Amino acid sequence: MKIRLLLAIAALWANGALAFNQADVEKLRNTGSCQNCDLSNFQFPNNANLKRADLRETNLSGANLSGADLTGAKLMGADLNNAKLKNADLSKAMFGMDSPFRSPNTKDANLSGADLSGANLNGANFNDVNLSGANLIGTTLKPYISKDSKPVPSPAQFSRANLSGADLSGADLQYATLSRANLSHAKLVNTNLQNANFSRAKLDNTNLQGANLSNANLSSARFDNSDLSGANLTNANLGGANLTNATLTGAKLENAIGLKRF
Repeated sequence: MKIRLLLAIAALWANGALAFNQADVEKLRNTGSCQNCDLSNFQFPNNANLKRADLRETNLSGANLSGADLTGAKLMGADLNNAKLKNADLSKAMFGMDSPFRSPNTKDANLSGADLSGANLNGANFNDVNLSGANLIGTTLKPYISKDSKPVPSPAQFSRANLSGADLSGADLQYATLSRANLSHAKLVNTNLQNANFSRAKLDNTNLQGANLSNANLSSARFDNSDLSGANLTNANLGGANLTNATLTGAKLENAIGLKRF
């Protein structure tokens, strides 16, 4: 029995399942921060409190951060490849290269293949971040409530981010900034993108069926071979946008500005 256990542990090490550094885990637990640490494949407890944690340049690939509170956390240059962030609170978390506190030689954060489904992205900075193939189904921007009880949107930032092949179906990303972002082959079915900024974004072969793009800035964006059937483009700015071979069956185009299909 003991031999079997040792063999199982050895197999886990070989597959990288126990790749985290225990000393780094203790450092994070005791100080709330851990720069340049190895926390890969670590299974964080559900609803882990990582508010304002400094995790710059840390390896969190394959880590399970589901339900974690990462409000205001610094994650510039972190490797979150295939990490699980389901239902995590990422409000005001900083992943982007233009975030404050970043080191001069910090690399782009990597969230390729990460699971962010149901996460709160209110005010999060993903500028220049790699989110290719990530799962953002049902992510939301929960607005702050002002003193007079009115919701105040704090848009997520995805400028120049790589979201190719990502799934953002059903996400609430009102007012989000996605200028120059790459969303080719992404899935944004029934996504709420009211007032979002897609200027010069790449949306070739993207599925936008039923998406709400009313009042969105789509100027100079590329929609080659994209499916916008049933999408709401009311009052959207399409000036200079390329809609070559795009499908617009049943789309709402009332008061859309600068519509050009080729």
